[in-house]
Parts: sequence; C-alpha cells; structure tokens
Amino acid sequence: MTIVKGDIIYSNSMRMTGKVIKVKPHEGTALIEFILSQNKEMMLRTTQLRILLLNDLVKVDKKRKRL
Repeated sequence: MTIVKGDIIYSNSMRMTGKVIKVKPHEGTALIEFILSQNKEMMLRTTQLRILLLNDLVKVDKKRKRL
C-alpha cells in the first residue's frame, strides 16, 4: 500500500481520520492533518498536525466533503 499526499487515511493510534500533508518513505513517517472541529457559520476550523508511522495508517476510500 502506497500513501501519497492528499490521501484520506485512518490512524489506529489516534482513532481518527485525517488527510496526508507530506510523506517521507525512507523514514517511514507521514505528516497528517486531523480536523478536530469546524464551525461552518463562523468559518472556523480547528486542526492538529501529527507525524505518524506509515504502518499505523490505513487508507480510506471515501473523500471528505469540502466547505
């Protein structure tokens, strides 16, 4: 399984779904952006960036809806 920038993934350790921002295959890590909450009326989005191991991640087939 190859994970590339823009993929939607599920993290087993975080138990959350996020979007891949950057992948470093030689180090076995990926930078993942998790959306913690969003308020469409006020156009606010709270995100969290985490560096996780590639073997902890599982690809999700469905695409996330944009605002």
